[in-house]
Formats: sequence, structure tokens, C-alpha cells
Amino acid sequence: MPKIKEVFTMNKKLTRTYAFQIDKDLSEELKYVSKKQNVSLYVTLLAAFKVMLFRLSGQYDLFVATPNATFSDILALNTSLNVDEPFDSLLQRIKEIARQANLNPKTPFGEADESHKSNTQNLLHEFMFVFQNFAEEELNRDKFEENASKFGLTLSITQTSDYLQGLAVYSTDLFNESQIIRMAGHYKELLHSIVKQEHQKVGELPMLTKAEHELLTGFNNTAVKHSAEKTIVDLFEEQVERRPDRTAVIFKDEKVTYHQLNERANQLAHYLRQKGVREETLVPICIERSVEMIVAILGIWKAGGAYVPIDPESPDSRIKYFLKDTKASLVVSNAEGKQLLLSALPGVDVISINGDSHIEQFPITNLISKPAPQHLAYVIYTSGSTGTPKGVMVEHKSIFNYILSSKEKFINENETSAGTFVHLSYTFDASLKSILTPLASGKSIVISSQPSAYVFEDPNLYKYAPYDFIQLTPSHLEFFYSVYKDENDEPITGKISIGGEALYLSHFDSLIEAGEKLEVVNEYGPTEATVACSSYTFNIFGDKRSRQRLPIGTPIENVQIFILNEYEQPVPLGVIGEIYIGGVQVARGYLNNSDLTKKKFIANPFDNTPVNTIYKTGDMGRWLPDGNIECIGRRDDQVKIRGYRVEPGEVESILIKNDMVNQATVVAKEDRDNIKHLIAYVVPNGIFDKTAMISYLKTWLPDYMVPEIWIVQDYLPLTPNGKIDKSNLPEPDFKATSLDEELSENSDAPRTEEEKRIAEIWQDVLGVKHIGVNDNFFELGEPSLLAIKVLRLVEEVTGQFLPLSTIYEYPTIDKFVKRLKENK
Repeated sequence: MPKIKEVFTMNKKLTRTYAFQIDKDLSEELKYVSKKQNVSLYVTLLAAFKVMLFRLSGQYDLFVATPNATFSDILALNTSLNVDEPFDSLLQRIKEIARQANLNPKTPFGEADESHKSNTQNLLHEFMFVFQNFAEEELNRDKFEENASKFGLTLSITQTSDYLQGLAVYSTDLFNESQIIRMAGHYKELLHSIVKQEHQKVGELPMLTKAEHELLTGFNNTAVKHSAEKTIVDLFEEQVERRPDRTAVIFKDEKVTYHQLNERANQLAHYLRQKGVREETLVPICIERSVEMIVAILGIWKAGGAYVPIDPESPDSRIKYFLKDTKASLVVSNAEGKQLLLSALPGVDVISINGDSHIEQFPITNLISKPAPQHLAYVIYTSGSTGTPKGVMVEHKSIFNYILSSKEKFINENETSAGTFVHLSYTFDASLKSILTPLASGKSIVISSQPSAYVFEDPNLYKYAPYDFIQLTPSHLEFFYSVYKDENDEPITGKISIGGEALYLSHFDSLIEAGEKLEVVNEYGPTEATVACSSYTFNIFGDKRSRQRLPIGTPIENVQIFILNEYEQPVPLGVIGEIYIGGVQVARGYLNNSDLTKKKFIANPFDNTPVNTIYKTGDMGRWLPDGNIECIGRRDDQVKIRGYRVEPGEVESILIKNDMVNQATVVAKEDRDNIKHLIAYVVPNGIFDKTAMISYLKTWLPDYMVPEIWIVQDYLPLTPNGKIDKSNLPEPDFKATSLDEELSENSDAPRTEEEKRIAEIWQDVLGVKHIGVNDNFFELGEPSLLAIKVLRLVEEVTGQFLPLSTIYEYPTIDKFVKRLKENK
């Protein structure tokens, strides 16, 4: 659905129409329900229209214009909707709102209950609803379409002797025909739902058409049959048999073949079995990137255990928490790590892979016992909203499915190329693709020996290029560009995999300008869904999506993605809902946290899926018509600014399109008065012109979505996993917003006592410190509800009633005060 700002800036006279019918049976049922509820058919049809708009747009407060009882004026009915309100209760509210509006034709917006009236030349709303209980041929079609052209969408329902005739008049700048056809279908489905159960809650009323159900089901037709018995251990050992002498791991000057790596992993596995490690035993690993890191992972798996990666640089308190939470009896490390752990955690049993010589005395042969697909493979800790890390439990079958999918996407047939360059921390689950995909395919992995800030300065990076792929986050791209080509001007890879954050084509501007042809796979997935559960592949030189946010793609094999509303019902195409993930890659849950597991891993409400649990991600997204998914942002990032819901991710997506911006993130923070403000943190490309940026944003977004405070940075802080670390962004200065600064510098101060009184009202309503007499009200705040509040306060202070049109015709203090004087 379009935003209010878009509606005001579009030419709504460019309209088209779409006609549809509501058949006789449904029409009669609607009349019966209306009579039963003691409301008119008009009220029932209007209520359904409002529910549809609410469900499609997500906006709780809706203005819908409608002719008065005599069709002599236009009323604007404002209704606040709630997903939990029963529809029959909503009917009664709308009945009273309409009655009050007709009884009080001179009442300005906001006075008589929720009823509002406006001048048709100064409309504040996108939508109009018209109901006529006379034959369509009696309708003054020209007059109707003239009024309808002033709105983004007008729905007219005409009652005939046999059925209800629907006619949608819509702005072609705001809607296309396919959207209107879908909306007509949703409206009719809602009406069917209402006559079946008018007591049902507004958010629960089904509105998807049969065709949309079939389409969404088809998007999740991802079933592919894999071995029901194998794990990654089997895939690795198969490569050992096929290519025993091929190099598996390269680190510094050390090269280890598949045969050697397997023998070392077997020795550790036998040793761990003697130490009591069995299936489901949690074994922490605390080790730097190295060959030993790979040996530890494979050895723990071969012994039947599940590994728990711990960053050696973690604070002692955090390491202690992991050991306590996992109830670990031993930790696998190396000689350097053992000394560190023993000094920090005396009494812990630390196994040093390269320091305990007796490990070499154990057999080099494969173990008879192997982990089963349903056994735990690893537990990776992620940050928790309560401040306590939560351990995500992932089973072998889940990582097995993901690695098989990755082999198809990332491993090429060139036998001489290396698999990848491993530079991510192994505590970040995306590193598993870099480590395991090549090893399950007979390719080598080159491990960076450099610290995280210098990972691409390892001399082995160029020595063993080209690579089949390299895994990155969007925040790593700037580092990657500096090493993308070797001294012979040859690229080190032709394919990269991106994940962890929102991706935009503008991230690749420098490569696009150079005419490079780099294939990119944009992946999406939380740790709880095993690394990634969807992917979108494109070539940076051929993609036509301009600078906008790129999709996260379609579900991978044996994974289902659902986009659901508050009642866990599928939302229509293009409508924002919460992303839920089902299928083989859904994690078992959270370690030692059954309450959170029950909250986030819920029973699958859809019968046609192969597993019983789906994961509630907290991410917001929508289906695109081609079956791709667009991720909008986090549900918990969603904020209200001036009463309107705002997704900071949406503001970021517009910001990053501008050539002045290299990186940006937007957050909402409260000042000392608990008022939320949008804060933009920007890493510019060269000189940053804040005024020009604000003007640019205002061409794309409503004013309430334009950040008030701007903080220019040389760089944005990153977490160890390469994501923007919002907790370490500098605190803003709330003493003066950017708006205040501009007004105080560029505006004429109020001069007369009357101007000062009106300025105080405007400042109070808009929440700013300085307003000049020539500042335009509609460039300072949200136009409708704040305008209503201003007129109320003006009437209280001056005793003068002014129609809403006054503030549109006289939008500055200078002009407004002159109008007040004339009105006296």
C-alpha cells in the first residue's frame, strides 16, 4: 500500500477502473448479517473495506472518505483498528462514527468521537468508499469519477436487484491493475469470512484467495530427496577415499592432505571416546583459526559429540558461562590456548591437540560408530535480548542439507581451483559453509592466519587463488574490493556469497563502474535455521534492480518459508508479515532454555509441511510476485514516530541509494523526555551535505520517517561476525535536533505577541524548539493529525473556530495569523 507522502505527490487524475461483482448468494448473506447486527449494509461493506486496507497496509489509524447521506458533501471517517477486536464490535463503532459525522456536518476533524469532515479540495486521505442502493444507470458517472480522481483508490458498491456491483477507481501512479485485481479478491474473501463468522477477530478473518494460496504453496515446493542416513562425516570420508593425497587444508606454510587430516581427526576421536565423549556430548572448542580448528571439529563429530565454538579472546566470564551452560567436562584447544584457559579457569580439563603427545598413540583408523542425522552437530551461542547468550542446538541432518545445497551453488568443476579462503570466525555459523562445503567436495580450504582486521593481508590469499567462492558480509565488501584482483589483474574469485545483513546493488558500485562480472549469492537465514535458508543469485553487471535492497531469494531445498500475520495466517503477496521458517534446517531449540524454545519454535500450523516445528524469526518481509522474498527489517526494530510505525530498515534502504552514502544505519533512541527520534549514522562518500540529504529523503519518504539527528562517521563499528554493532554506535546529542538547527539558522523569529502564541502551539505540537514565521507547517511534521491538534489548541487559546482547510491555505505562521485577524 502507498504511504501518505506518496499519495500527496502523485497525480491522482491518471485513473483507471476495475469492475467486479459480489454474487447474489453472498449479497443476501451480507444483508442477513447486517440486519442481525442492526446495521445497514453500507456499514458492513465499509467496515470490510477498512479491515482490508488495515490488513494490507499495517496502518492502525485509517481515514476513509465517504459521501454524506444526501451525497452533498464528503465526510472523512477515522477509525482506529485493532487485530484483536471482534468484527461485530467494529461494526457498531463504525455505525456510530458514521451517524455522528452526518449529525455534525460543521464539526472539524477530531471533535465528534472519531468522525471527521474535510473540504474536498484539501483531502487528507487516500481512500474513498461509496455505497449506492439504487440502479447503476442512475449514477452520475462523470460526477462520481471526478470526485474519485481526487483519491488514490475509490471503491464504489452499487446495490442492484440481484447482486452487488463493485467498481474500483484507482490512481495509476499508485497501483497497477494486478494489485487492484488482488485487492478485489481479498475484499470478496473477507466478505465470505464475515458472513461465516461475524464474531471473529479482525486479524483472524481469512482474506487470501484460492489462487494466492496455491501460489504461496508453490513457492515452498522445495522437496529434494537426500540420504536419510548420512552426515557431513560421511561426505568427508568419501572424499578421503577418492582423493587421499589432495590438499585439504592450507594454513601459513602448512599443507595437510585429506588422508592426513582424516588420520589426525580419527586419533582425536578415539581419544575423546576414551574420555567419555558419546552421542550428544557437548565439547567446547577454544582455538584460533588453524589446522587444529578443523581437526577438532571433525574429531568431535567422529567421536559422536557436538562441538561448541568459543572465541579465545572472549572475556573469562563469558567463557565460564559457556562451560557452565554446556556442563562441559573438557575443552579442546591447542598448546597456546591450553595455557590461557588453565590460567583463567583452573581445574578445567583442557585437551591440547598439538601439545598432548599421547593423542598420537591412538588409532588412525575411522571409527565404527558414527553420528546419526538426528544427533546434535553443534551449539553456537548468539546474543540474547536479555543480555544472556543463548545456545542454538543444530542437528547433523540440518547442516547436512545446507552443505549439499551449497555444493550445488558454490563448487565448480575446475579440479585445480581452491575451494575458498576461510577468514570468518568459527563462532559465526556462516563460517561452516567456507569450512565444510569444500571439504565435502574434495577441494582445499586456505585459512587466514591474520587477525580479523587484517584477514585479507595473508600472503596465501593470492598464492592459492582462484577460489570457487568467498564468503563475506556486506560490511566486509570494502576490504574485499582492495584485494579483489592479484598483481596480474586477475580476480581471486568469480563468485561471492553474502549474508548477515541487508544487501544493496550499490554495495558493488566500484566493481560495476569497472565493468566487472562478479556472481553474487545473497543468502538469508538466522542461526536457528542453520546458516542460510534462502538464496538469491545475480550478476552485478546484469542486474537491473538499480540501487534498491536486493531480495533474499527463494527457499533452498527442503526448507519452507512462511510470511504470516499476528494470527499465524499467510499474508497476501506484497504485504509485510513476519518470516517463519520450516523444514529440515530448523534447529532443535535453545540449550537449557525451554521457555524461549517454546516461544520461538512453534507447532507448524500447515499440514503439507514435512516437519512439526517452524521458527519465528522476528524478521519482517514480503513475497514478491516472482517468488522471491524481500526482507524489510526486524520486528523488534519497529518503532513509532509521531504515532506512525516506522521500520528503520526501510529508511536505510533509501539512504543507501544516494551516491553520498557509503554505509548507513538508522536507529531509534529516546531523549530524556522519552520521545523517540530517528538517528542516522552515515559513512559518506566524500563530502556529506546534510541539507541535500534531507531534501533527497523527503522526495522518497513521509516527513516522520526522515531522521532528525545525523552523525557522520569514518566507519561503523562491527561485531566479530562482521555485522554493524549498533550497541557501540556513539550516543546522539538531543540538545538540538537537525531540524532545530536549520530553523534557528534560517528562519525569521516571531515578532508580534499573536505570532509568538501561535509559534508556541506549533512548537509544542511538532516537538521542535524553534519555528520561524515563514516555515511551512507541512514541511515540519505529519500533515493530518497534527494539523487537527493545532486547530484545537488555537481554538482554546483564541476562541476562534477555523476549518481544517485554513492550515492548508495558510501554512505559515505569518499567513495563519493574518487569517486569524481577518476571521475576527
